[in-house]
Amino acid sequence: MGMIAVSKVVVTGNVRTIPGIEDIATATFEDLPPEEQQEIKELAATIEEYGLLQPIVVRDMKDGRSRLIAGWRRLMAHKYLKRTSINATTKKIKKEDEPVAQLIENIHRKDLNPMTIAENIDSIRRVKGIKTQENLAKFLNKSVGWVSYHLKFLKAVPEVQTAIREGEIGASGARVLASMPKDEQADALDTARKEAKASGEVDKKTGKPQVKTKGVRRQSRRSKEAKRKRQEPIKPVAEREQEQKEEITTKFFEDVYGQKKVSTSHKKVVNQFWDFLMEHRRLIIKA
Repeated sequence: MGMIAVSKVVVTGNVRTIPGIEDIATATFEDLPPEEQQEIKELAATIEEYGLLQPIVVRDMKDGRSRLIAGWRRLMAHKYLKRTSINATTKKIKKEDEPVAQLIENIHRKDLNPMTIAENIDSIRRVKGIKTQENLAKFLNKSVGWVSYHLKFLKAVPEVQTAIREGEIGASGARVLASMPKDEQADALDTARKEAKASGEVDKKTGKPQVKTKGVRRQSRRSKEAKRKRQEPIKPVAEREQEQKEEITTKFFEDVYGQKKVSTSHKKVVNQFWDFLMEHRRLIIKA
């Protein structure tokens, strides 16, 4: 680890993409979207006050320059501060392994949203041909639970993935949505959005309604209840009549006598009277 000249760090599109800019190597601070400019300014202020807490990661090139593997925002903050050198860690990485190394560095960033991490993990899995989550976790030096947690987001429909990527919905709520049947996810998200908008609460960072996890869970419960009812077999008439009779008997004692616990003998008498009325068609129906 040591200091290298900022001007000698080569940036490739594998590290970062900027909308409307094809060659990231020539990107300047002014080329960035306004929200990203603000993030760079905030990072620059932190670096100016406390120094660079984590060095960038580079790979040496034959021409004396260094190719950036991780730390694009830190590099841009140094450029913004007009600094000519930056602290860097040099790694010996083959050129063909650069994309994987960049992805691995990315998934350890704290500022990434869960969807981006999930996509990076999946890219590593495909590039390296890793078949199981256990081997993938071992390769990434992470727990199987951590890998499984993030890969869950890949099961979400595009609308939900976009909401995760844009920070509209948190990780816990996103996992609930991703667990729902795909044909119900978009509608559940839309309903949760309407509830969030009606609540009047907005995210401090984005200024937009933030989809609440409890709202999403409510939609999930409704979905499961509807599915259970669809799958519930229709009970025989005699069984349904018996349930109705027991329900009315219990309600009778609660409403008339205020008793929630009724003896079997009392219930038996009421049930017999009910059967008598039904058998002799002597029920009186009020108009």
